[in-house]
Parts: sequence; C-alpha cells; structure tokens
Amino acid sequence: AVASTATTQSGTSLPLHRRQSAAREGAARGGETRRPSHVRAHSDGNSELRTSLRTSLREELSQISQESSSSRTDWFEICITSGTSTQPLDVQMLDSIRLVKDRIEAKFAIPRVVQSLMFSRDILNERLAVLDDETTLSQLSIGPGAVLHLKTPSTRSAAVG
Repeated sequence: AVASTATTQSGTSLPLHRRQSAAREGAARGGETRRPSHVRAHSDGNSELRTSLRTSLREELSQISQESSSSRTDWFEICITSGTSTQPLDVQMLDSIRLVKDRIEAKFAIPRVVQSLMFSRDILNERLAVLDDETTLSQLSIGPGAVLHLKTPSTRSAAVG
C-alpha cells in the first residue's frame, strides 16, 4: 500500500492520516488549519451558493409570513341569528353572501337554497334587507360582530346550533 504524503510548512513529509489528525487537533485547539487552494476555492463557491440560497429562503419565508399574517387578520366573526338562537360564524371581508350561505350550510346543515339572509346596520330604525348572493360583506359594510338574520321559506325561521 502506498501512503499518501504531503509536505508541511516546515518542509517535512507527513502521511495523509497524520495530516488529517493534525488538522483535527488544530481545529480542536481553535487554530486555523491550512487547506489546499483547490479546497478553499471550492468552499468559496459553495459559500456563495449557500449565501444565495439563504437570501432567497429568507425572502420566501418573509413573503409567506406576510401572507399568512394578513390572511389571519382578514378573518373575523359575525353572528347568525334565527330568532331562537344566535351562533358565531368566521368569515372574510371579501366573502360573497353565497359563500357565507355555504359556510352556514357546512356548519349548521341548513341547505343554502332555502336560506334567506337579512341585515340592517341600524336594526332599531331600518327594515331588514334581504341580501343578494353576489354581494360581498365589504360592499355591505358588514364587519366584525355584525348580526345576520337567517330565515327559511318553509319555517320562516331556522334554528341554528
């Protein structure tokens, strides 16, 4: 077997296993180990690649974080009342009334086709207006804590909850 040797800074020749051992000892003592130039050049290339990947990952994570935090703040709670009970429902400002009805159907098992949602900003001074399926909550200025009244044609009032 031929042992791989190299010349040290002092000019003496060391086998490969001794060079590796010396490098480990130097690193353990906190000393700098000398690498061949081709290893340093390769490491610098990897270093640039790692830096580039870190930067793009940070940007991507930042974007995801902003999207998820903005999507969390878009959700709010409204109340659905049927006259006999009132239940909360999580919605988003850009939800259409059709989507709100779908959420009611999913949560309370009342088919969307029989639902009629009504709303009034000032319940004491205004009549309840039946809401059009294509209108969004933001167009109607419906925000957190708003109360939507749910009616069904068959019973004129549906129990929620």
